[in-house]
Amino acid sequence: MFHRDDARQAGLSTRQIGYRVATGRWEQLRPGVYRIAGLPLSAHATLAAAVLATRGTASHLSAAALHRLTEHSPVTPEVTASSSSGHHHRAVRLHRTSDLSPRDVQRIDGIRCTNGVRTL
Repeated sequence: MFHRDDARQAGLSTRQIGYRVATGRWEQLRPGVYRIAGLPLSAHATLAAAVLATRGTASHLSAAALHRLTEHSPVTPEVTASSSSGHHHRAVRLHRTSDLSPRDVQRIDGIRCTNGVRTL
């Protein structure tokens, strides 16, 4: 799973990205977020797509699920983004903050999330 900006930085043009989507090689999960077609879509993948699309960090119940503090992932991914971010996304519970520092963030299974202390 990757963001359009990552594909562009790898040298693909907007037209090349569009071609891959149009021919079914890539699937667009959210605006600007793609995955290789045919890969299974799991709760983890849905959360990863929400984090990429918002340029945020998995938080709240989504982070608790990644930390295995709860047995179930929430139906709607919860993501925290900076309060200056203008992004609004359907099917994402977006929380805003101005005080999420790098020490509050870690990666679990490749997904940016709040660390255990911040999550609790």
